[in-house]
Amino acid sequence: MTASQLLTIACSPEAELGQLRRLIEADPGLMLRVLRVANSAFYGQARKVGSIDRAVAVLGIDGVRVIAAAACLDHTLPRTPATRELSAALQRHSLCCGVSARIIASSLAPTLTGEAFIAGLLHDIGCGLLMLVDSERFIAFTQRRLAAARAQSPLDTDAELKEERQVFGITQWDSTILLANQWKLPEWLAASLTRDGRAVTDAGVRQPLAHCVRWSESLAAELGCPNDFQAGMLVHGSTDTPLGAALHRQVVETARGEMDELRTALAP
Repeated sequence: MTASQLLTIACSPEAELGQLRRLIEADPGLMLRVLRVANSAFYGQARKVGSIDRAVAVLGIDGVRVIAAAACLDHTLPRTPATRELSAALQRHSLCCGVSARIIASSLAPTLTGEAFIAGLLHDIGCGLLMLVDSERFIAFTQRRLAAARAQSPLDTDAELKEERQVFGITQWDSTILLANQWKLPEWLAASLTRDGRAVTDAGVRQPLAHCVRWSESLAAELGCPNDFQAGMLVHGSTDTPLGAALHRQVVETARGEMDELRTALAP
């Protein structure tokens, strides 16, 4: 509850660091995470950050948003022995997409770097929700899609989503938007999380943000964090332009280091 409240408030245009600090101090787990991230190599502080006041000042609102989003992702994932491996894979993939989307946005949409990190981090959170609903069936879906990918025999996205809706009552993408709405995330961020395999057509701020997430998805396998949950699903009608070679190289060269710096700090 505290993590989703923190994310909601941090995404508000009226967010204030003092208000965020008070929420963080109400949750020992968030306090520990905030201090770990503020002291991580990612922020490169010369002196140890020992107080929440100082940590929040170092992180800024964008940094607090990322920590809150990571905590929300953690709380959505099941922790049973059967789902441990798949939950860990979802965490790795989500962090990879968050970091990659941030790097892409820093070149193509500099005012959206913080938003791109959160959108990349949360774009597949609906998969965690489906695992909570029925982990056994969701694991079976994932294994079937991986087998199709290895056989280079893609499954039709519409048919896969229809079966998800029949089994779980909702699709993975719809459940992501459900959570975004439940947490009262801004409309532009919720829109960027809609990824149904079709081209992004929204105008304005949503389009570059959604494209950053889609490009980060396309790079995830190259960075060692593939999307097992949609592997083997045939993607319809994408008209995304290719990511330029120079920016592609920059993401590949930079993202792994940033992921290593943040993985332990953002852990529960």
